[in-house]
Amino acid sequence: MSITQNQTMYFWNLNGEITTSFQHSSGTGSYRLSSITSLSSKFDFEPKGNNVAVVSPSDKTVKIVNLADVEKNEASLGFPTQLLKGHKQGITDICYSAEGRFILTASQDKTAKVWRLAPKGKLKPIEQPGVSYLDAQFSPNGERLLAALNSGAVEERDQGDMALVSSLNGHEENVFMVQHNPSGDRFLSASRDGVINVWDARNKDKKVTIKIKDRNKVWTKQPPLNWEIDDSGVPGAGDPNNDGITEWAGWSFPDKNWWIKVSADQRRSRFTKGSGIIAVADSDEWDDATHLPGNYNTFLTTSEIKLDGIKQRDLVLNFDSAWQPEGLQSANIELIYDGEKRIEIMRWDSVKSSSGFKGFSPNEAVAIPINVPDSANTMQLVFGYFNALNNWYWAIDNITLSSTGGIIFREDFEGLNLGHSIDEGSEFDVSFSPDGQKILTTQDDAQILDANTGENLHRFYQWPGIAYSKFNHDGSYLYTVTKGLQGFDRKMALWSMKDFKKEKEYNLRHANWIDTFDIKNAARKIIGVSISPKIWNMDVFLTKSVGDNYLQWEKVNANNDLIVLGDWNRIGPFHSESYEEAYSKSYIPETQIKSLNAIKTLDDDLTASPELQDGLVHLIEGENRVNYLLRTIEVKRSRPIFLSLGSGGGIKLWHNGKLVLENEIKRTVLPNQENIKMELASGKNLILMKIVNSQQEGGFFFSVNHNFDDAPILSNMDWQFAYNPGYTLAYWKGAGFRWSISDGIHSPRNYRPSKTPIDNGNWHHIVVSNDRSGNAVGYQNGSEIF
Repeated sequence: MSITQNQTMYFWNLNGEITTSFQHSSGTGSYRLSSITSLSSKFDFEPKGNNVAVVSPSDKTVKIVNLADVEKNEASLGFPTQLLKGHKQGITDICYSAEGRFILTASQDKTAKVWRLAPKGKLKPIEQPGVSYLDAQFSPNGERLLAALNSGAVEERDQGDMALVSSLNGHEENVFMVQHNPSGDRFLSASRDGVINVWDARNKDKKVTIKIKDRNKVWTKQPPLNWEIDDSGVPGAGDPNNDGITEWAGWSFPDKNWWIKVSADQRRSRFTKGSGIIAVADSDEWDDATHLPGNYNTFLTTSEIKLDGIKQRDLVLNFDSAWQPEGLQSANIELIYDGEKRIEIMRWDSVKSSSGFKGFSPNEAVAIPINVPDSANTMQLVFGYFNALNNWYWAIDNITLSSTGGIIFREDFEGLNLGHSIDEGSEFDVSFSPDGQKILTTQDDAQILDANTGENLHRFYQWPGIAYSKFNHDGSYLYTVTKGLQGFDRKMALWSMKDFKKEKEYNLRHANWIDTFDIKNAARKIIGVSISPKIWNMDVFLTKSVGDNYLQWEKVNANNDLIVLGDWNRIGPFHSESYEEAYSKSYIPETQIKSLNAIKTLDDDLTASPELQDGLVHLIEGENRVNYLLRTIEVKRSRPIFLSLGSGGGIKLWHNGKLVLENEIKRTVLPNQENIKMELASGKNLILMKIVNSQQEGGFFFSVNHNFDDAPILSNMDWQFAYNPGYTLAYWKGAGFRWSISDGIHSPRNYRPSKTPIDNGNWHHIVVSNDRSGNAVGYQNGSEIF
């Protein structure tokens, strides 16, 4: 089950078949699920699996929905089976007791509450002055409950009268999660600084402390020395309960890669001129949580810059910038002379009719000439970002002020001390294995730790990161669900705990923006929540393993014509002083690799790399490094093949010694950045790929596109990946249209054309844009045709 942004409730099985759906549509008898509005909803299955209880940080109520009623079209989150009221602010977590008679909640109103469901009775509040309860969980026998406090403490209370049994202090920062092991003799607590403590439930002794890799020192609000941030124009700034996402409530200083990750990129990764710590004003991310009403206005002022002794007053201000406009969002730079006189030297507006309109500029080196009055003794720079609502961002880095005599002032923010984040990406998921001997953590990856020693036993990873993981009922398998990425189905995998190998993988269709999942092993269901719920039936995992067409990399059968993809082999890495040299220089005889015998003559060693699976992004570290990848593709007859490629920098591709693709480019690696058609000869074909990293983290993507074998390719407008600017419609041999929208949602629809559209072989394609001009544009194979 899941909750999504389109306020729709679905029931699926895991092979993508919709069994039940409810969507707001006037006059149809379906339901609008408007009562859940947060993208951070939490939920828990009733132990028997008949009901699900859902809460949200933006909602004060607990909504309980009977799953059978939902399937009969008689209940939804808009019309729940039961509604519990009592909290004064949004609810952050929820838990059923083991027998299902009680519900325990933690809220932003700084309280935890126990709700008696059967027999009905009054709720019992837990509260302390000055502290907030962030998580609460029942013990397995239901006699005790644990509560996590923002003070760093863990409380244990009696379930009957809520009396405090013990208070444990073992964390320096907020404790956001507590959980008993299945037997109830131990429990764990996790805090935002990456510390997990395992406690003896009887003696209250700390048995082991585990420090997971600290990835949370990623952000600070503290500017450079003597700089100032004016956030008085940011609604709610300074009030953690009403300031939106706290990290973005005005100018702040994040690690650039972390900023890109927690915002789901959205073209932020194009800011390659920025590095390390940067300065960011981001109203888009700020608006993702509750805040007071009003426009977003924030100003960043530098320290005083001394002008004594500088005779040449024609200066130049240089800085690197990433600017994405929208709405009325504006930016400017002002100069302050001697603490008083202000002069605007730059103005960017998002409105196209404005004289200061500035279009999308994700990676710009800005240079502004400044003529400083001879009378000025000091100056300051003020970077303003204002008139924004839920718009985009402005990021800057590498600020210098220069005269003909050299650099007067420089700031790249690398001297700032980063700390743990508050709202954005600081928490990780933690749970015990069914036998209580292992601990599972999830944050980008999934890690298995020994609960007795803290030893890291194994790490699991799926591109573009793991959002959720959970053991099956007996701990013999692990389920994982990937993070959402626009244009791609999220994937659910099943891993064996015997050898840690992935046995099965399936698409979770229509799970694009879901951020909360849970699996109820007893009910054989997976539920996901964002705005409306979705439930998938897990019985599909009881069938024999079926490889995913997009990820299977050993032997692939395309259109009943066998294509055998050999394992990848790596050559390198090779290092160069510059990207340009790395791209142009031949480190191996690239054009001579035309046969298997030619491979044997290579001076450099081949490293077999069977772990490099097709259909995944593989990251490679090292700026200006060159890596060659070599493999065979064997076919029984001469035939075309379609490849989808990606690279974190420059790319070259040779087929049997012939150069068939080259692109000297600096970029972040993503899937399907290049789509090419290649004619294979019968037998074994040699494929050599050269990847040149244009930044510290590069990499590659390689996939055989079987779905368009012997058919036209829509370059960057493939309905599977939804990168088109509007709609892509395609059908095969008169079948119903498949369609996708640019927001990444795609699914089959039974639309039949009234007359034959553009025809190319067995496939028919129409691509229609919906750009702001209101004009419709048709494309075929990536080219405009009407």
